[in-house]
Amino acid sequence: MEGDVQYCYLEFQPDQEWFQPAHKQVVAKPAVTHELIHQTNLLDDGTAVVLFEIVGDVDRITALLEEHFVALKYQLIVRDDSVFVYAHFRTNETIYELLRMFDQHEIVMDPPMIYTEYGALKVTVVGSKEIVAQAIEEVDADVSFTLTRTGSYQPYQRSLFSLLTPKQQETLKTAIECGYYRDPREATYEDLAAELDCAVGTVGEHLRKCEAKLLSRLVP
Repeated sequence: MEGDVQYCYLEFQPDQEWFQPAHKQVVAKPAVTHELIHQTNLLDDGTAVVLFEIVGDVDRITALLEEHFVALKYQLIVRDDSVFVYAHFRTNETIYELLRMFDQHEIVMDPPMIYTEYGALKVTVVGSKEIVAQAIEEVDADVSFTLTRTGSYQPYQRSLFSLLTPKQQETLKTAIECGYYRDPREATYEDLAAELDCAVGTVGEHLRKCEAKLLSRLVP
């Protein structure tokens, strides 16, 4: 059966820490530029497993995790500009209720989930607005939900773009709109810097990081 598949873009704002107090310690540091949850699953015993990524200074991130992160067990996968964490942890009430929401309703999460600087978690949920609203209504936990956007779901495109930081997203969108990636090229770094009101070197840095992040996921 063909037809538009709908998505809803949600923000969750909990009254307590999401996974544990380590989150607050990590994201408050200037060495961290982005934190993403790629996948998390609830197990039968009420515990959960998670795969998340922290982007930034890997030495500082690793040190912060070793000092503050608490889990039943975890492993670190270190890359050039990020640290992946695979962990088995005990859930609190909020996490348990939110993960159950996806098991009990006709909705699925399109990862990654993204932490904001103000402690919320941005999530793309695939499913009708009506079913998402019903699922939210049945969550028995102290969480505030904000529905920021709905529309027709475009697979993969949204997931890739969400890997970028807000500044990288803004720079890439401006570059595309101004014709930087057209052939022949219709804009320079200087043009983009004027549009974004930033330094020319900042434009170059953001675009190089965008290209490295996105292209590495396109090539098998």
